[in-house]
Amino acid sequence: MRNSIIVVVLIIIGLLGWLGYQNFLKPKSPENQTITTAKEGTAAKTLLTPEIEAVLVKKIQLLENFAKQSNIVSAVEAQNVKNVGLTQSTIKELDNKWIATQGTDDFIKSFLTNNTANALATFQDNNPGFVEIFVTDKYGLIAGETNKTSDYLQSDEDWWIKAFNNGSGKAYHSEIEYDDSSKSESIALYVPINNNQKTTIGVIKGVFAVTAIQKEL
Repeated sequence: MRNSIIVVVLIIIGLLGWLGYQNFLKPKSPENQTITTAKEGTAAKTLLTPEIEAVLVKKIQLLENFAKQSNIVSAVEAQNVKNVGLTQSTIKELDNKWIATQGTDDFIKSFLTNNTANALATFQDNNPGFVEIFVTDKYGLIAGETNKTSDYLQSDEDWWIKAFNNGSGKAYHSEIEYDDSSKSESIALYVPINNNQKTTIGVIKGVFAVTAIQKEL
């Protein structure tokens, strides 16, 4: 009798061990996988505090007010008219030349010294913390800038596509990132430029330094 009980106990222990092993081999449920992915995705992003978000809202409003200035709107409209006949091959050629140019040439200098660039420089002087600002037309081509950008064409960038929003425009900001042009840790602010019909005709990108944000907290 005693031997029979021992055998039964051993069988039960064996079954429990087998069931546990099979359960270990089973893949995680979709719910668990989703929770894990969500946690990993959240950890991968830099969470900005409400205080930082409040600062960024104010900086976006500054750019939005700047984008409404008649001199900026008219300058971008004129740039759109000027560039309407550019072919894709010509744009690519200009973009490649821009990227390959060490320093600046006359073409690049024209966007660092035109009326739009001068207005941007004044805005920058009046609003410390903006380490770089530039304006594009509706084709994503540079219309004026405070710093030489890495390329001439911006419409192939995700941020520009989102800000232009098929002509409807969308203002938003990036996460903290390193900006090559300004050589600083910063947050990029994107603001559409609209005409009187509320159609987006260009985009402003302003790069705001993280150190400047910290001073305002």
